[in-house]
Amino acid sequence: MKKMLWLFLITALLGQFKSDAQKAIEQTLMAPCCGGGTLAEHDDNQHTFNMKRILAALTADEFDAEHIRNLFNETYSNNGIYRLHFAPAIHPLAEIKSHLEEVLHPQMTQAEIIDLFAWIHGDVIMSAPRSGGFQGFMAWRTPLLILFIGLIIILTILRVMIRRSVAETADGPERQSRPDSSLEQKIAQEMEKLNL
Repeated sequence: MKKMLWLFLITALLGQFKSDAQKAIEQTLMAPCCGGGTLAEHDDNQHTFNMKRILAALTADEFDAEHIRNLFNETYSNNGIYRLHFAPAIHPLAEIKSHLEEVLHPQMTQAEIIDLFAWIHGDVIMSAPRSGGFQGFMAWRTPLLILFIGLIIILTILRVMIRRSVAETADGPERQSRPDSSLEQKIAQEMEKLNL
């Protein structure tokens, strides 16, 4: 009995370990239910659980195409995955099955697996934008461009404020101690009339 308990405990613990490839993919894909984190951080619903099962099968040492097809069928035959809040499946099950036949092979790379889920759910499911193409270029460069433009605006505003401050302090005492030139002329004329 004790031996069976230990065997059950060890099996349960070892079943929690994932391959590095599966961990990396789970950290790259967002949870389709809410987008509140990656798949690695979610175990709270059937959809994310099923997607993790698919990832485990796709990254397993032994490739079982029929098992993978069955997992996709089980996951995407549920209408709930098409009504998710953040990244619902955008292709019907028939299209997913057809696409799966085109892309499924024993040596699928992490990028191919991520592309498969991005095709099913749209690019929104990826935790980081793609690095290639115009959209990837803009997604990675736009924050830097905005930061650069913001710095230029801030520096320009500071420069104008400093110039105004310097001009006001430089002109301030002169204006207060020096009367207006037209006023000086009037005073001089009045003094002449009075012979002062």
